[in-house]
Amino acid sequence: MDPTSGDLSLLISHTSSLSCSDEILTLVHDSSVAGIASSLMLVGKFVADRPLNIQAVRSTLLCAWKLSKAPSITFLSINIFLFGFALESNREKVFLSGPWSVRGAHLVLKEWSPGLVLEEISFKVSPFWVQIHGLPPGFKSLDNISKIGLSIGVFIEADVKRSNHLVWNNFLRVRVGIDVSAPLKTGFFLNRAPLPEVWIQFKYERLSDFCYRCGYLGHGLKDCSVEAGGGCGVAGNPSHGVSAFGPWLRASHGDFSRFSTVQFNSSQRSSRNTLGPTASVGPSRPPINSPSIPTLVTSPDTSTLPLDSTAPFSASSGLSIDFSLNPVVQLAPSLLDTSRPCPHP
Repeated sequence: MDPTSGDLSLLISHTSSLSCSDEILTLVHDSSVAGIASSLMLVGKFVADRPLNIQAVRSTLLCAWKLSKAPSITFLSINIFLFGFALESNREKVFLSGPWSVRGAHLVLKEWSPGLVLEEISFKVSPFWVQIHGLPPGFKSLDNISKIGLSIGVFIEADVKRSNHLVWNNFLRVRVGIDVSAPLKTGFFLNRAPLPEVWIQFKYERLSDFCYRCGYLGHGLKDCSVEAGGGCGVAGNPSHGVSAFGPWLRASHGDFSRFSTVQFNSSQRSSRNTLGPTASVGPSRPPINSPSIPTLVTSPDTSTLPLDSTAPFSASSGLSIDFSLNPVVQLAPSLLDTSRPCPHP
């Protein structure tokens, strides 16, 4: 017999008699108090690698929100604050007009369900307006916008008020809930068979600080723990392909992307694709009917670049590129007749 079995049995017998002396109380749920919590309160957490002080939070947000009555701001925990509003309309304005940031730190705002404690509130998902650039007119449909939104995160709504016909819009807009604990989604390759795949670029409105190497919110390039040459690129590792992350992910930035429109034949696509001497640097804004040849360039060590650098990469022959990290999305062509003249002058 195992000599430890007796000790184990004794331990089990002792622990089975243990009980908690604290009583469990049943309290009355006050609907009036719950109504205040649901209509006049928001709780927010900043995505940052440093603690923010309440003075900076208060001064920045009061200036940005411009409310008729100033809200109360209470420190709850490191980078977590409670916001109390005098008017429900002010609360709705702040909640729906985001995202907001303080000193480059993104603020995740959540409604506080009256029955939850602070530790039970999830700050993982935050809504963003994302612009979809480079989509051919034949694919600009509501169904496709929803499909693209779901590929980014949690689909909330599509902006269909900018025009009576989506085809006339320079870009499409979708509001999605994004996982702030994951790298930003940068775009996708559109399957247009038999035409070559084309890169569709995402741009984020009111985007706070993020890392140009790893794509995470909450820190900059100089504070990134990923080694130089690591991270992610549109064509895999930035040292082997085209950097996925940069200032072009901001809607306010003029460039389509660092590498412009990337096109290549499906037969060329593989998990490891070697590009020969034909690799070249494309223009920052290519012509509409750009040739269907790859415009792929090598990336320098991004740790040496200034954060707002838009200097072009240099071409390299014999470049080994990994396309496996980027999705190919199959969208249904829109039935909209794009040959009709624009109804607007």
